[in-house]
Amino acid sequence: MKKVLITLVVIMFVISSLVGCKAPEAPPTTPPAVPPTAPPIVPPVAPPVAPPVAPPVAVPEEPYYQGKTITMVNNTAPGGGTDIWARLLARHLPKFIPGSPAVICRNMTAGGGIVAVNYVYEVARPDGLVLLSGSLTPVVMNVLRTSDVTYHMEEMPCVLGFSGATVLVTKPEFAKDAKDLMDAEGLIFGREGPATGSALPVIWAIELLGFPVEKFVWGYTGGGPARLAFLSGEINIHQESVLGYNTSLLPYVETGEVVALFQSGILDTEGNVIRDPSAPDIPTLEEVYEEIHGELPSGSTYDVYKVLVVGMRNCGKYLTFPPGTPDHIIDIWHRAVRDMANDSEFMEQFHRMSPGVEMLLYEDFPGLWESTLNPPAGVVALAKKVLIEKYGAVFD
Repeated sequence: MKKVLITLVVIMFVISSLVGCKAPEAPPTTPPAVPPTAPPIVPPVAPPVAPPVAPPVAVPEEPYYQGKTITMVNNTAPGGGTDIWARLLARHLPKFIPGSPAVICRNMTAGGGIVAVNYVYEVARPDGLVLLSGSLTPVVMNVLRTSDVTYHMEEMPCVLGFSGATVLVTKPEFAKDAKDLMDAEGLIFGREGPATGSALPVIWAIELLGFPVEKFVWGYTGGGPARLAFLSGEINIHQESVLGYNTSLLPYVETGEVVALFQSGILDTEGNVIRDPSAPDIPTLEEVYEEIHGELPSGSTYDVYKVLVVGMRNCGKYLTFPPGTPDHIIDIWHRAVRDMANDSEFMEQFHRMSPGVEMLLYEDFPGLWESTLNPPAGVVALAKKVLIEKYGAVFD
């Protein structure tokens, strides 16, 4: 038993020794220092870039007259000199106006053509789509101020015209030349009315030369109807614009059926009356007067003739617009008529009707239109007095 106890004590001692004598712990080790690392390098970020944008494409502005129709109002009947001229312009103008608009002619003959001018002046919009292709009659009536005139042509911009004389004709059985006219019998003259541009050349020729006219017939609607009346014998003395003469009466003159007596003439740059280049073989009234009376005409009656008949031939044919038509539209027309006047095809056809005559571009003659429409007051007063007392004209 004693051995057993000793053995147990020895075992317990050994165990406790083993437990109490464990190896010393190694000191804690510090991990090796890691050198500090630089912050990561981040590449710079470019600012956002918008996708490329194509430059705007310029859209050409559509010409003002593109797809439009222009109405050219004519104050005379079809077939007269003004109507012939207007229709020639209507055929050629579209190719010179940007946008190539259609151009149509409309004849308005009521009131001796005055209704046409009143319409363009008062009713038509100033948008360049309506204009007047006019004769001398509205210009004369603008000056004389007959009772039915409400327009003021000096307020209507004018872009184109041409000066041309008038020609007095008759039948050979009444007179073979101007001297014969002084003793002619049974002469009948007719036109729209006494205070019109178509009648004044004849009336003032009567006043100057003194040849007898038995009867006056008023009420024709223009040169065309009056010409037909002359050719048919309804009247036997007739006044025609040089354009109408060359296009419609010259063949009758060449066959001897009609006699050209004299022309009004036109003014040269110095104010002298000369023969119209379109009728170079026809004498002027001044030449005829000198042949008959042995001296050149003078005095107040001649002043009226020279101012209201010859001087106003600058307005014998013209294109004019409603008052207030914007400048940019008038500028389009200034360029168009200039280009047309430089076009060989147009001028060839124009000169076929009026040889030697050039277009009058009013842009080149500022103030001419307005000055022609404002003759001396004394001339106007005398003209009205004679027309009222001798020819039955009615004024305001």
